[in-house]
Amino acid sequence: MAEINQNEYIDTSEFLEPEDSMEISSDFTDITPIKKTVIIKERNECECFRARRYGQWWTLKCVSKKVVDKSRVYEYLRKEFVVGISLWHPNIVRMISIQSDLVDGEPGIVLEYVDGVTLGEFLDTNPSLEERIKIADQMISAMRYYMGKQVVHCDLKPANILITHNGHNVKLIDFGLADVDNSNIFKGHAGTDRYAAPEQKRSDGVVDCRSDIYAFGHLLKLLHLPVMFRHVIRRCLKEKQADRYQNPVDLYLDFEKAKAFRVSKWAITTLVLGVLIVAVSFVLGNWISESTQNHEQSVSREKIIGGKMPVMFFADSVTDIKGSAQVYVVHNAATLCFLPNSQSIPSDINTGSAVDLGLSVKWAPFNVGCKGVLPNNVGGYYNWGDASGKNIDGEANPYDLPIQMKSIAGSSLDIAAMNWGRGWRMPTSEEFQELIDKCSWKMVNKRGEVPGYRVTGPSGKSIFLPFAGYRRGPAFFKQGVVGCYWSASPYTEARQSAAYFLEMDGDVVSVSRGDFASTGYSVRPVLDK
Repeated sequence: MAEINQNEYIDTSEFLEPEDSMEISSDFTDITPIKKTVIIKERNECECFRARRYGQWWTLKCVSKKVVDKSRVYEYLRKEFVVGISLWHPNIVRMISIQSDLVDGEPGIVLEYVDGVTLGEFLDTNPSLEERIKIADQMISAMRYYMGKQVVHCDLKPANILITHNGHNVKLIDFGLADVDNSNIFKGHAGTDRYAAPEQKRSDGVVDCRSDIYAFGHLLKLLHLPVMFRHVIRRCLKEKQADRYQNPVDLYLDFEKAKAFRVSKWAITTLVLGVLIVAVSFVLGNWISESTQNHEQSVSREKIIGGKMPVMFFADSVTDIKGSAQVYVVHNAATLCFLPNSQSIPSDINTGSAVDLGLSVKWAPFNVGCKGVLPNNVGGYYNWGDASGKNIDGEANPYDLPIQMKSIAGSSLDIAAMNWGRGWRMPTSEEFQELIDKCSWKMVNKRGEVPGYRVTGPSGKSIFLPFAGYRRGPAFFKQGVVGCYWSASPYTEARQSAAYFLEMDGDVVSVSRGDFASTGYSVRPVLDK
């Protein structure tokens, strides 16, 4: 066979000579700062930028120019890079490179750019239940992956979870505090207090995957999943590590069971509703026929319905509640009940109704804003510091509180004092904690009434705290599922718009804190002894 000279078949007429060729730049261009709320935890030690290279956007995380000890922060970034470069998962932000001269001569790391918002910002858009379950699914998937590589994130929180605009997918960020076997950098106290496991707050605590599982339990609470997921949350949030899920696989299996139960429960509910609709149609048909034959009997029934029996409407969420309307829950469905005006309670509440549980203060038997005499009416919803209850579109106004102010109890910002008078005031966070520690809590769920907790004190007397849900803007959510009660104590260690509140979420009852002062919660007054 004749040998082929390949050069005869190559046309080089269009090739550029070396001196005419164009060099492709590897420099970053269009460098612009990224909002703090969109990207990684900085602590004023790192600055983040969005930059373009090779026609693609990237995130640049650099040592801040304001930092004096740059070598220490660079070690922090180097550790984040070493951990991140070993992780390759669709729900974990990709680490690209580390450079000693990245932006204006400062060292830093290059990461995948995520076009999205934090989990907290995404939840403010009121995503559907399916989207919230999807977030939990993807978080568990990421946890199973990185925990399988013996990595512990140590700082799981909404600010470190990005949700993409395209597809609403999870991107877990900031492994700078991660605990790995081959690193001794920042081995001390790590994490954010609200989400950190108990062992992370102790100097002798041993941090492992169960610490991240604890933080994940708090994230699940933020997602407000249905009742069948509550046992998963409770186990994640156990105080002792030995009582939590011991690994992410067990967590995954339990979460899948809860999802399967939800589907089966939905199918059964659909079947039951179908039967009920047929039955109601049959009864209603007979009633219409009977009322046609006997007009006097029809008029009598109309009087009964308009008199003492409440008219009930079922809805997924309740808006524009006016007059003496009250929210009830029947079989987890939000129900709007219009009660007769004769049951209204005067705004100046008699102090003789206070219940002495045997604690440091007496507790009111119902919430501020109740229009009915029944103690399980939910009452009104108030932004923290807004005694009028009318500020539903924006944030409440007391955010210029001096840092030394420890309580608004008895002041013009006190919702209970301004609405009830006679010495009534909002409880402090310490008084809520006393209520938790010294009382027995029993969940009550009666047909046709809002479920909640019967709280019995050392004296043997009880009060009832309903799962009133909460208001965000003009809409109401989670009635019959959660209960949130403002305290008079601002959380001055963070933003001054934050405050402490009693949080009841299924079997989990705790004093929580956060930047929720623009959300409408319930108020249960107390009276000094």
